[in-house]
Amino acid sequence: MRLALASLLLLTTFFASATQAAPTQTQCYTAATKGTDGPVDYGAYCWIDFTPLNLAQAETAAGQAFQVNLQGGATLTFTLQITPNNTAGANMYALPVPSWAGAAFGNSAFINIGGNPILYQDKTNQNNPQDTVTLQNFTLNSNGSPNVPFVFVAADGESTNTGESL
Repeated sequence: MRLALASLLLLTTFFASATQAAPTQTQCYTAATKGTDGPVDYGAYCWIDFTPLNLAQAETAAGQAFQVNLQGGATLTFTLQITPNNTAGANMYALPVPSWAGAAFGNSAFINIGGNPILYQDKTNQNNPQDTVTLQNFTLNSNGSPNVPFVFVAADGESTNTGESL
């Protein structure tokens, strides 16, 4: 009986790993210009394009795996998971910069970023967001080595309202 159970577990593990979805491919973009309020090293920031965000996948327990193809052949992999705690999570989507005329991001700093680097929540729930976006399992690979130092930066693409945080 133990042999049959071990074989069944091995077979289940094999099929589970064989059907696991490949990471969603995307890229990142730098800002074309600094703007009046951007940092001097604005060109060193590579903003992830969230255009391929799939809410159904991101809201699962496993989240949505991403692979960002970086300059020079390096890749960044991570998992994005959205935990919706109100109806706003059903309407989260990626936007280009600027997302709002009053936002620094795309207006006075980090001008002309390609793709859709902003995750934006439903407009009807802007003042009561209760969703959690979790980014985890980061790995940066360069020339086959996962031991490459890097810094991950998160920024508010519009404004940080009462009750919101990064």
